[in-house]
Amino acid sequence: MSTPRIMVGVSGGVDSSVAAWRLVQQGEPVA
Repeated sequence: MSTPRIMVGVSGGVDSSVAAWRLVQQGEPVA
């Protein structure tokens, strides 16, 4: 089975960018 990925909708705002960055820092596979 493949590893489930987390989809992050980035609207161009700071909040969504920080949320995506934090997931990557935690080692989550972000798509």
